Amino acid sequence: MHDLPQQKEAEGKRQGMTELTRKSRVRLTERSLGGKLVLSAALMLLLCILLFTALSWWLVKSFYERSAASDASMHLVSFSQAYAAESDARLHGLATEAASPEVARALGQQGGGARTKLTQAFTLDLVQEHLAGLALLDVDRRALARVGEDLPDGLDRLVSTGLRGQEGSLLVARDHTWMLVWGVPVRDTSGQVAGVLLASRLLDNAFAADLAQDGGPDVILCQGGQLLGSSKSAISASLAMSVADLCSARTMNIAAGGQNYLTVYGTANAPHQLAGTPGLAIVDVELLYNLNTHSSRVWQIVLGIGIFVCALGITLYTIITRIFFVRPLRQLQNHVEELFPENLDAHLPPADELVRLTRSLNLLSASLTTRENESHEITKQMGDLLTMGDVLLSTLNLEHLLSEIVSRLGPIMSARGVVLHLYGREMSSPWAVARWREQRQLPPKAGENGMQENDNRPASVYLDPEGDVTLTVTTKMAAVAAPARRPVAQAPSGKRRALRAPKLTPPPPVYTPPRPRIPQSALRDLDITLARMAMQKHKIVYAEDIAAIYRDRGEAWAHVALETGYRSVIAVPMLLQEQVIGAFILYDDEARSVTQSDTFLLTTAAIQLAMAIQNTLLFAEVKDKNAALERVNHLKSQFLATVTHELRTPLHSIISYGALILEGFLDGELTGEQEEHIQFMVNRAEDLSRLVDDMLDLSKIEADRLEVRTEPMRLEKSLQEVVNQLKPMANTKGLELILEVDEGLPSALADGQRTRQVVLNLVSNALKFTEKGGVTLRCKILERYDMLRISVHDTGIGISPAALDYIFEAFRQADGSTTRRFGGTGLGLTIARKLVELQGGEVAVESIVGQGSTFSFTLPIA
Repeated sequence: MHDLPQQKEAEGKRQGMTELTRKSRVRLTERSLGGKLVLSAALMLLLCILLFTALSWWLVKSFYERSAASDASMHLVSFSQAYAAESDARLHGLATEAASPEVARALGQQGGGARTKLTQAFTLDLVQEHLAGLALLDVDRRALARVGEDLPDGLDRLVSTGLRGQEGSLLVARDHTWMLVWGVPVRDTSGQVAGVLLASRLLDNAFAADLAQDGGPDVILCQGGQLLGSSKSAISASLAMSVADLCSARTMNIAAGGQNYLTVYGTANAPHQLAGTPGLAIVDVELLYNLNTHSSRVWQIVLGIGIFVCALGITLYTIITRIFFVRPLRQLQNHVEELFPENLDAHLPPADELVRLTRSLNLLSASLTTRENESHEITKQMGDLLTMGDVLLSTLNLEHLLSEIVSRLGPIMSARGVVLHLYGREMSSPWAVARWREQRQLPPKAGENGMQENDNRPASVYLDPEGDVTLTVTTKMAAVAAPARRPVAQAPSGKRRALRAPKLTPPPPVYTPPRPRIPQSALRDLDITLARMAMQKHKIVYAEDIAAIYRDRGEAWAHVALETGYRSVIAVPMLLQEQVIGAFILYDDEARSVTQSDTFLLTTAAIQLAMAIQNTLLFAEVKDKNAALERVNHLKSQFLATVTHELRTPLHSIISYGALILEGFLDGELTGEQEEHIQFMVNRAEDLSRLVDDMLDLSKIEADRLEVRTEPMRLEKSLQEVVNQLKPMANTKGLELILEVDEGLPSALADGQRTRQVVLNLVSNALKFTEKGGVTLRCKILERYDMLRISVHDTGIGISPAALDYIFEAFRQADGSTTRRFGGTGLGLTIARKLVELQGGEVAVESIVGQGSTFSFTLPIA
């Protein structure tokens, strides 16, 4: 015999097979990956093209921008040098002119002849040197000779510098233009400064062209946020829209006229420029992205990028192909070879992955087709098992349940015979046995007791004739305690070792029943042995080939099984909350292998059977207990009715004779003390009579025999009678008892006697639990509901919120202290609620602890 764990063992070799199976065989070829490879190559090529384009554009753009910035820095230096040279040359020319004899004579003569000649000379210099104006000033700052444009304002500092014998220059604004003005001192024959020679030139396009020189870079002159001139007027016109930004001290990338320009701002100073005066603002303009420049370097960059992108694409394609195509194919091939290692050819070349994988998957597909047919069979068995579970859970008769179990379990598991044993706590023999075997003609065989087995009935059930089924839940549901958990010995091959069956002799019982619990003909040693095997191990035990086991080990149970005609057997324990309650055994006359699905189905079936048996036993116990409770309740009601009926007769006698004594119908006169004692006795007898009436009403309520007779009635009279009756009780306690009734009340549909009983009960309770203040009885109409509402409001002790949930239950009051202080049995409110409900109304209560309570009920309007 072998044992299997209850939980299903993981089958690692079968993981992933459900993704590969199809209803028809799957045939794979080597061309199945061609489309994916072409697509991946196309995507990689597209990616390389995009990467090449992006890198080329970015690197070439960066190269041109860096080159333009470098050229602009050099050009600014050259512009500053040209500006300094121009200013120095102009000062040198003015100094030569100031030392000429014409200038000296013009300063020394008082007439205008020399000045006229000097003006003519100045005119010639003005034309040749492209000057805006020339002027000679004496020490008194008077103009002795002047040609060209008038001198701008703001030259005082320059004139002062010249009169001090120093050369200088500065930039001066005039209207919307700027001029560069030079000044040199003029000396007389004695060497003394006799005047100042001034020359000015406009800062315009011509001046910018002189700075840029022919064929040089483009330059723009700015001053005071104004664009003064440029070496090329076309450039200044195209950039006119950005003059404010162009003449600022920053680098800009401007797109104009379909071209991109880089503008770099700088400042140039003349050698003899007066301190604190502004320098000349120069903006260098460089053409960006001109493919005609640096072409050889650009081609080198593009070629390098192309080589890099090609190498990167080849590397990525190789890695992607290996990771996403070659490696999955090899892994899938290895998994398939692990599933069917004996059916694959190991001599195929390792490089031919697709051929080997195609062959492996085709073989796997054929195997999965077979397994699919097996899964359909398993699914059918599971469906039958679920159907059986539904039927068993709805079966509440134990004998019928056991018959259904064995008769349904055999066909589901394709067994020839099924035996079920249920054991109780410390029982040596089962208390229930069910047997089933397939109906077919079998030759009679000798049983274990020497009797021939010719019983071909589908199912036979035997229950313990002395046992009480209703007690099985507490005395028979745990047969064998759970064994200690210990590791199972493993054979060298990794399989569990075969377990020897216990001896056929059962263990000695704790007690010996006076006679067999089950008929001896229903008990077989083979069934008992196999059932105890499974129960003791808490595992499924099986024998796939009994004949082989008998040949190998010669065990006695195997010999008995072979003589009976069995060739394979499975014994399954039934567990309920980790406690074994029995087992069922499946027999077959052919050797059969036990698969993982078989153990799963049998484990599931065992759980369902244990639950169904438990439900049946619980139902039987509950049914018997309910019947017993009903009998007890009936006896209690019968006893209560009898006792109350018997108590009423002597109580009425006591009350009647006491009243006769008090009224003087006996000879002699009573003393005051005697009359008081007799009156007390009569009052207590009346209280006891009311209690008996309440108990009688309660018994009628429980027996559903309390009747009310509703009829139209006026409530004012009944309520006044209650107030008159309880007025003495209120006066005795010093309380007010007030009746408030709305005028024009309609008639109520009620039982007058029962209504007075309810009102009397509520008002008397209110008086009982009120020590100061009073009780108010009100009656008004609820127009919205077509009902009359009678309420009793008191100023008593009140009721706690927790007690409101059970205040209307029988024999219940707010708490034990209330009962001890005020007395009572707690039946009044229960009877009142039932009487009101029988008349079609409802009872309600509202209360605040320490402030009082309001009990109310409604009655329908007639």
